[in-house]
Amino acid sequence: MRLLPPSLQIHHQPNAATQTSYDQQKITIQGYLPIFDVHHYDLIQASAIPQRLSNNLFVIPEIHEGILGLNYDEQLYFEISREELDNSFALNTISYMIQLRALYNIQMHPNCLITQVYNSYEGKNCSTQHFQMHSIILKKMYTPNTWIYATPSPTVAYALCNGQRSEIVLKEEGIIQLTSDCSLTTKEIILLSEQRDLSANLKVYFKPFAANINSSVAIETVPILNGSTILEATGSFSTIVQEAYKNQELSKNMAWKELHSYAFNFPINLIIVVGLTSIFILMLIRKNIQSFCKTQQSSQTQEPNWYDPTPAANNETSI
Repeated sequence: MRLLPPSLQIHHQPNAATQTSYDQQKITIQGYLPIFDVHHYDLIQASAIPQRLSNNLFVIPEIHEGILGLNYDEQLYFEISREELDNSFALNTISYMIQLRALYNIQMHPNCLITQVYNSYEGKNCSTQHFQMHSIILKKMYTPNTWIYATPSPTVAYALCNGQRSEIVLKEEGIIQLTSDCSLTTKEIILLSEQRDLSANLKVYFKPFAANINSSVAIETVPILNGSTILEATGSFSTIVQEAYKNQELSKNMAWKELHSYAFNFPINLIIVVGLTSIFILMLIRKNIQSFCKTQQSSQTQEPNWYDPTPAANNETSI
């Protein structure tokens, strides 16, 4: 009998194949079960919170907002999407069996998020994005009844818990966490809590972002986010900021179309002038034809009557 090393485990599900044989005395079932080289990783889902610089100007770190699997003791990590995780085999409510496609070494492939989380204030290699906004923006977190918010100016909100109404002022950026019997209402949005139990294995950490932030950015180059927005848990602040940058660049590149519209005004005006001139000429021709016809009619009425019936009458009388 051989013992498996600690890193190898037998998993009864999913089984590879099963064969059954029997005779008059016994039934034999043979199962072929996979043996995996198992390594344990902690799954991390990070969400970047915008940081207010001045007035309506905010900055946000560009980090991987997908799911990271991390084994910090072995200095290894991998990236996986929410869809890939949902399609993975769940061993139980807290463990998944994931078939990896790529595994990275932290030293050889540094990750800004990992550096920021596991080192005090050394995450200075993370790039940032600047943007402007005029209304509150919220993002739902995977933790039940929890939202991240950022607001350019103090926002008055009203919390209703157990029939008791209280006023709350939201400033700059932070986290909103409601109990299962509360709701939060602002001028433009309403947050409703859900009846959900928080899993014991789910831990939430909040850590300030340490980075060299350039506050001297040209304000005219920074896109503006208009209107209040509530992002789902799968969404991110970085995504809407990137879309705002793309729309800003697209609007700059679309400016040439106005010049083309003016260029096409001359042919259109020329066609209109030619059309009006043609109509005017046709009206003149028609008027001349009508004048000519009237002249012909008047000349016909003024011609002498070359047939005189009087001589004929005289001839008859003479006969």
